Amino acid sequence: MDLSLMVMDFDFTLLGEVPAPKSFMVRREFRGVGSFKLTVQRDAGGLLARDRVIYRPDRPEQGWIIHRVSRSGDTLTVDGTPLKGLAKRRICLPPLITGGAYNQFGYDLPKKMREDFGYKVKAVSDHKHKELMPDEVYKIFKDEYLNKCAPVDIPEAHYVQKQNGTICAAITASVNGVTDDHTAEGNGRLDAVANAIKQALNFDFTVETYTEHALERKSTSEAVSYVGISCGDKMYWGVGRHSDIIVSSIKGLVSAINNAFADKK
Repeated sequence: MDLSLMVMDFDFTLLGEVPAPKSFMVRREFRGVGSFKLTVQRDAGGLLARDRVIYRPDRPEQGWIIHRVSRSGDTLTVDGTPLKGLAKRRICLPPLITGGAYNQFGYDLPKKMREDFGYKVKAVSDHKHKELMPDEVYKIFKDEYLNKCAPVDIPEAHYVQKQNGTICAAITASVNGVTDDHTAEGNGRLDAVANAIKQALNFDFTVETYTEHALERKSTSEAVSYVGISCGDKMYWGVGRHSDIIVSSIKGLVSAINNAFADKK
Protein backbone atom coordinates (compact mmCIF):
# COMPACT_ATOMS: atom_id res chain seq x y z
CA MET A 1 0.00 0.00 0.00
CA ASP A 2 1.12 3.57 -0.71
CA LEU A 3 1.75 4.65 2.89
CA SER A 4 4.70 5.26 5.20
CA LEU A 5 4.66 5.15 9.00
CA MET A 6 7.07 6.89 11.37
CA VAL A 7 8.29 5.10 14.51
CA MET A 8 9.20 6.78 17.82
CA ASP A 9 10.11 5.50 21.26
CA PHE A 10 8.17 6.61 24.33
CA ASP A 11 10.82 9.23 25.13
CA PHE A 12 9.64 11.04 21.98
CA THR A 13 12.79 10.22 19.99
CA LEU A 14 12.21 9.59 16.29
CA LEU A 15 13.68 6.19 15.35
CA GLY A 16 12.93 5.84 11.64
CA GLU A 17 10.41 5.04 8.95
CA VAL A 18 8.51 1.91 7.93
CA PRO A 19 7.81 2.32 4.21
CA ALA A 20 4.96 0.67 2.30
CA PRO A 21 3.42 -1.74 4.86
CA LYS A 22 1.31 -4.58 3.45
CA SER A 23 -1.78 -3.44 5.36
CA PHE A 24 -2.80 -1.04 8.11
CA MET A 25 -6.30 -1.27 9.61
CA VAL A 26 -7.75 0.90 12.40
CA ARG A 27 -10.86 -0.30 14.20
CA ARG A 28 -13.13 1.89 16.36
CA GLU A 29 -14.57 0.07 19.35
CA PHE A 30 -16.46 0.85 22.59
CA ARG A 31 -16.66 4.59 23.41
CA GLY A 32 -14.11 5.52 20.76
CA VAL A 33 -11.31 3.36 22.16
CA GLY A 34 -10.02 1.64 19.05
CA SER A 35 -7.24 -0.65 18.00
CA PHE A 36 -5.06 -1.17 14.97
CA LYS A 37 -3.39 -4.01 13.09
CA LEU A 38 -0.33 -3.49 10.92
CA THR A 39 1.38 -6.08 8.71
CA VAL A 40 4.75 -5.55 7.04
CA GLN A 41 6.89 -7.77 4.82
CA ARG A 42 10.02 -7.20 6.91
CA ASP A 43 11.07 -4.93 9.77
CA ALA A 44 14.37 -3.31 8.70
CA GLY A 45 16.47 -2.44 11.74
CA GLY A 46 14.02 -3.85 14.26
CA LEU A 47 11.99 -0.64 14.45
CA LEU A 48 8.69 -2.24 15.42
CA ALA A 49 8.66 -3.27 19.08
CA ARG A 50 6.39 -3.20 22.13
CA ASP A 51 5.68 0.27 23.64
CA ARG A 52 6.92 2.12 20.58
CA VAL A 53 4.72 4.66 18.84
CA ILE A 54 3.75 4.88 15.18
CA TYR A 55 2.08 7.71 13.31
CA ARG A 56 1.38 8.75 9.72
CA PRO A 57 3.48 11.74 8.58
CA ASP A 58 0.44 13.16 6.79
CA ARG A 59 -1.71 12.83 9.96
CA PRO A 60 0.57 13.77 12.87
CA GLU A 61 -2.46 14.52 15.06
CA GLN A 62 -3.02 10.75 15.31
CA GLY A 63 -0.79 8.11 16.83
CA TRP A 64 -0.85 4.51 18.04
CA ILE A 65 1.15 2.62 20.64
CA ILE A 66 2.36 -0.92 19.90
CA HIS A 67 1.34 -3.64 22.37
CA ARG A 68 2.28 -6.84 20.54
CA VAL A 69 4.48 -7.90 17.63
CA SER A 70 4.26 -11.39 16.15
CA ARG A 71 6.23 -12.94 13.29
CA SER A 72 5.26 -15.51 10.67
CA GLY A 73 8.03 -16.12 8.17
CA ASP A 74 8.98 -12.75 6.70
CA THR A 75 5.72 -11.10 7.79
CA LEU A 76 5.30 -9.10 10.99
CA THR A 77 1.88 -8.42 12.50
CA VAL A 78 1.67 -5.49 14.92
CA ASP A 79 -1.29 -4.79 17.23
CA GLY A 80 -1.99 -1.86 19.52
CA THR A 81 -4.27 1.01 20.53
CA PRO A 82 -4.54 4.77 19.89
CA LEU A 83 -2.70 7.21 22.12
CA LYS A 84 -4.81 9.25 24.50
CA GLY A 85 -4.40 12.26 26.76
CA LEU A 86 -1.07 13.93 27.51
CA ALA A 87 0.97 11.23 25.80
CA LYS A 88 -0.93 11.86 22.58
CA ARG A 89 -0.45 15.62 22.82
CA ARG A 90 3.30 15.28 23.28
CA ILE A 91 4.09 12.42 20.92
CA CYS A 92 1.83 13.38 18.05
CA LEU A 93 3.43 16.76 17.55
CA PRO A 94 6.77 15.45 16.24
CA PRO A 95 7.64 18.15 13.67
CA LEU A 96 8.91 20.52 16.35
CA ILE A 97 8.98 18.89 19.75
CA THR A 98 11.14 15.95 18.76
CA GLY A 99 13.26 17.51 16.00
CA GLY A 100 15.31 15.07 13.95
CA ALA A 101 15.77 14.27 10.28
CA TYR A 102 12.03 14.15 9.58
CA ASN A 103 11.37 17.62 10.98
CA GLN A 104 9.26 19.36 8.35
CA PHE A 105 10.11 22.88 9.61
CA GLY A 106 13.87 22.36 9.83
CA TYR A 107 14.32 22.98 13.58
CA ASP A 108 16.04 20.51 15.92
CA LEU A 109 15.38 21.65 19.49
CA PRO A 110 17.81 20.75 22.29
CA LYS A 111 16.46 18.00 24.49
CA LYS A 112 16.04 20.23 27.56
CA MET A 113 14.15 22.81 25.51
CA ARG A 114 11.65 20.25 24.20
CA GLU A 115 10.14 19.79 27.66
CA ASP A 116 9.65 23.55 28.07
CA PHE A 117 8.05 23.75 24.64
CA GLY A 118 5.91 20.68 25.32
CA TYR A 119 4.33 22.37 28.35
CA LYS A 120 3.53 25.48 26.30
CA VAL A 121 1.91 23.38 23.57
CA LYS A 122 -0.07 21.42 26.15
CA ALA A 123 -1.36 24.65 27.73
CA VAL A 124 -2.71 25.87 24.39
CA SER A 125 -4.13 22.45 23.55
CA ASP A 126 -5.93 22.24 26.90
CA HIS A 127 -7.27 25.77 26.55
CA LYS A 128 -8.67 25.07 23.08
CA HIS A 129 -9.85 21.56 24.06
CA LYS A 130 -8.41 20.03 20.91
CA GLU A 131 -5.32 18.43 19.42
CA LEU A 132 -3.12 20.94 17.60
CA MET A 133 -1.98 20.64 14.01
CA PRO A 134 1.70 21.15 13.08
CA ASP A 135 1.15 24.68 11.75
CA GLU A 136 -0.50 25.64 15.06
CA VAL A 137 2.44 24.19 16.98
CA TYR A 138 4.84 26.10 14.74
CA LYS A 139 3.02 29.37 15.50
CA ILE A 140 3.43 28.73 19.24
CA PHE A 141 7.14 28.10 18.67
CA LYS A 142 7.59 31.37 16.77
CA ASP A 143 5.54 33.42 19.24
CA GLU A 144 7.28 32.00 22.31
CA TYR A 145 10.92 31.77 21.22
CA LEU A 146 11.91 33.06 17.79
CA ASN A 147 13.71 36.42 17.23
CA LYS A 148 11.94 38.20 20.09
CA CYS A 149 13.10 41.83 20.16
CA ALA A 150 10.92 43.57 22.78
CA PRO A 151 11.37 45.09 25.25
CA VAL A 152 15.11 44.36 24.78
CA ASP A 153 16.92 44.47 21.45
CA ILE A 154 20.53 44.63 20.29
CA PRO A 155 20.35 46.34 16.89
CA GLU A 156 24.13 46.63 16.54
CA ALA A 157 27.23 44.83 17.83
CA HIS A 158 30.93 45.07 16.93
CA TYR A 159 33.81 42.90 18.06
CA VAL A 160 37.57 43.27 18.65
CA GLN A 161 39.88 40.44 19.63
CA LYS A 162 42.27 41.40 22.43
CA GLN A 163 45.88 40.27 22.70
CA ASN A 164 45.02 38.00 25.63
CA GLY A 165 42.54 36.11 23.41
CA THR A 166 39.35 37.58 24.86
CA ILE A 167 36.72 39.32 22.76
CA CYS A 168 35.56 42.88 23.34
CA ALA A 169 31.98 43.58 22.27
CA ALA A 170 30.60 47.07 21.72
CA ILE A 171 26.82 46.92 21.56
CA THR A 172 23.89 49.26 21.10
CA ALA A 173 21.19 48.16 23.51
CA SER A 174 17.57 49.21 23.12
CA VAL A 175 15.21 48.86 26.09
CA ASN A 176 11.62 49.95 25.55
CA GLY A 177 12.84 52.05 22.61
CA VAL A 178 15.57 53.85 24.57
CA THR A 179 19.06 53.13 23.19
CA ASP A 180 22.49 53.28 24.83
CA ASP A 181 25.99 51.99 24.05
CA HIS A 182 27.89 49.52 26.24
CA THR A 183 31.20 47.64 26.05
CA ALA A 184 32.30 44.43 27.77
CA GLU A 185 34.75 41.56 27.34
CA GLY A 186 34.20 37.82 27.31
CA ASN A 187 35.65 34.46 26.30
CA GLY A 188 33.84 34.65 22.96
CA ARG A 189 31.41 36.87 21.07
CA LEU A 190 28.29 35.52 22.78
CA ASP A 191 29.89 35.74 26.22
CA ALA A 192 31.07 39.31 25.57
CA VAL A 193 27.62 40.40 24.37
CA ALA A 194 26.01 38.72 27.37
CA ASN A 195 28.30 40.66 29.73
CA ALA A 196 27.52 43.92 27.92
CA ILE A 197 23.77 43.22 28.20
CA LYS A 198 24.11 42.55 31.94
CA GLN A 199 25.78 45.94 32.25
CA ALA A 200 23.12 47.66 30.13
CA LEU A 201 20.16 46.13 31.97
CA ASN A 202 21.62 45.71 35.45
CA PHE A 203 20.20 42.21 35.13
CA ASP A 204 22.08 39.08 36.18
CA PHE A 205 21.80 35.79 34.27
CA THR A 206 24.00 32.89 33.18
CA VAL A 207 24.20 31.42 29.68
CA GLU A 208 23.76 27.71 30.42
CA THR A 209 23.57 26.21 26.93
CA TYR A 210 24.07 27.18 23.31
CA THR A 211 23.62 25.04 20.19
CA GLU A 212 23.21 25.89 16.53
CA HIS A 213 22.62 24.31 13.14
CA ALA A 214 21.84 25.29 9.56
CA LEU A 215 18.25 25.07 8.34
CA GLU A 216 19.41 23.58 5.03
CA ARG A 217 22.62 21.98 3.88
CA LYS A 218 23.72 24.60 1.38
CA SER A 219 25.79 27.77 1.35
CA THR A 220 22.77 30.11 1.30
CA SER A 221 20.99 28.50 4.27
CA GLU A 222 20.06 30.39 7.42
CA ALA A 223 21.50 29.55 10.83
CA VAL A 224 19.39 28.73 13.87
CA SER A 225 20.73 29.23 17.41
CA TYR A 226 19.18 27.90 20.63
CA VAL A 227 20.17 29.72 23.84
CA GLY A 228 19.21 28.76 27.37
CA ILE A 229 19.84 31.16 30.26
CA SER A 230 19.25 30.74 33.99
CA CYS A 231 17.95 33.48 36.27
CA GLY A 232 17.79 32.35 39.85
CA ASP A 233 16.38 28.83 39.78
CA LYS A 234 14.53 29.15 36.45
CA MET A 235 15.59 28.41 32.87
CA TYR A 236 14.54 30.52 29.90
CA TRP A 237 14.94 29.71 26.20
CA GLY A 238 15.29 31.75 23.07
CA VAL A 239 15.87 30.97 19.39
CA GLY A 240 17.59 33.17 16.82
CA ARG A 241 17.38 32.77 13.07
CA HIS A 242 19.54 34.73 10.62
CA SER A 243 21.84 34.27 7.62
CA ASP A 244 24.80 35.25 9.86
CA ILE A 245 25.55 32.73 12.64
CA ILE A 246 26.84 35.44 15.01
CA VAL A 247 23.69 37.53 14.55
CA SER A 248 21.62 34.37 14.97
CA SER A 249 23.27 33.61 18.32
CA ILE A 250 22.71 37.15 19.62
CA LYS A 251 19.05 37.03 18.56
CA GLY A 252 18.68 33.74 20.44
CA LEU A 253 20.23 35.27 23.56
CA VAL A 254 18.03 38.37 23.37
CA SER A 255 14.93 36.18 22.87
CA ALA A 256 15.75 34.25 26.05
CA ILE A 257 16.30 37.51 27.98
CA ASN A 258 12.96 38.86 26.79
CA ASN A 259 11.27 35.67 27.98
CA ALA A 260 12.91 36.13 31.39
CA PHE A 261 11.74 39.77 31.51
CA ALA A 262 8.18 38.74 30.61
CA ASP A 263 8.14 36.15 33.40
CA LYS A 264 9.29 38.65 36.02
CA LYS A 265 6.63 41.27 35.29
